[in-house]
Amino acid sequence: MDFKRSIRADLPRTLALASSAYVINFGYEIARPAAESLFLSAHGSRSLPWVWLAVAVTVTIVVGVYQRLAARLDLGLLFGICSAITAGAFALMLALVGLGVPASVFVLYVLKDVYIVVLIEAFWSLSNVVHRLSAARWVYGLYMLLGSLGGASAGWLVGPIARRYGTLRALWILVPLYAAFSLYVLFVLRRFAPKEAVRRESSASWDEGIAALRASKYLGAMFLMVATAQVATTLIDYAYNTTLEATYSDTDARTAIGGQVYSAIELGAALLQLLAGPVLKLLGAPITVLTIPILMSLPIGLFAVTPGLAAVAVAKAAGKIFDYSIFRAAKELFYIPLDYTEKTRGKAIIDIFGYRVAKGATSLVVLGLMARELGEVVGFVVLGLLGVWLVLALRIGRGFRTLVSRKAEVG
Repeated sequence: MDFKRSIRADLPRTLALASSAYVINFGYEIARPAAESLFLSAHGSRSLPWVWLAVAVTVTIVVGVYQRLAARLDLGLLFGICSAITAGAFALMLALVGLGVPASVFVLYVLKDVYIVVLIEAFWSLSNVVHRLSAARWVYGLYMLLGSLGGASAGWLVGPIARRYGTLRALWILVPLYAAFSLYVLFVLRRFAPKEAVRRESSASWDEGIAALRASKYLGAMFLMVATAQVATTLIDYAYNTTLEATYSDTDARTAIGGQVYSAIELGAALLQLLAGPVLKLLGAPITVLTIPILMSLPIGLFAVTPGLAAVAVAKAAGKIFDYSIFRAAKELFYIPLDYTEKTRGKAIIDIFGYRVAKGATSLVVLGLMARELGEVVGFVVLGLLGVWLVLALRIGRGFRTLVSRKAEVG
């Protein structure tokens, strides 16, 4: 089997990447429920569209910096630097929040949204140049599984810590965690980076990433699919946060409930990740991605007709579970037949810029719904977006098959 051959060929590298996936997601599921709960206490759910706009602006700047570094540094070094910056940024922001500095909770929320995309992008960029397509179908499922287990364990841990010591103190776990992780990346994981991941052109890569996106209809469709999926899940997140805020007024209690919800999401994703390899082997990436919006329409439809905390939590969980498991693993396979520039710099534009800037677009949608007091139609708007997602998945699937066929002919 491809999985067994891949493990036997390079067990240390595979284990190093798998453990990295665990740590990254562990930290995120500490950061996410705690930062969201602090934000709801400080600013309320009606301020969410404004912080999403701030995320969109910030991520635009971060993409530019990341791409310039990617043009000069090897992927392992860049990964380590991003991890170290994450630790320092959290130390600074948590200190400011503790001092009661105005807008510090707002900035903390932005940091929570931006840092994880950068670390995940660095992780998958390195993984995509390490593995071939045949092995990736199996190994990516392993990485996703370990990431979900890390997130699930953190989700159950953050609640008791927040209730006993407070939500802000729980977030301080992130500082030593990511500081130690940066050393691990620099002195352990970096040793396994292939030569291809060290060769870089001297020119800045922001323009190259944009150029790659414009030149390829395939990458353009990928960008639109990622953005559409993110807008849909963010709208559900908004409905979830407004309902959670109305149901639980205590910050630490909200953190605990949020941690449990995210832990359940990670466990559900882990179950699907166990099936990622067999599903992708049986159906292939195009058909797999095509089925996801169809399956998601069921819980979203339930939420649309029966709104409430339970219904919106189920809808949120469904979207996140698919995103963290089969959708993400299949999406990564779509990049492998591309050339090096397309699957590193073009991919960075899509995954970093597309994911979070879509939140800016979502904020405009939410502000429009709030102005017209149409918050109850969020579920129906998401159903429409699932239809757009379906059309884009069809187009990408056709492009993927063409690329694989051409590569087979050349190879």
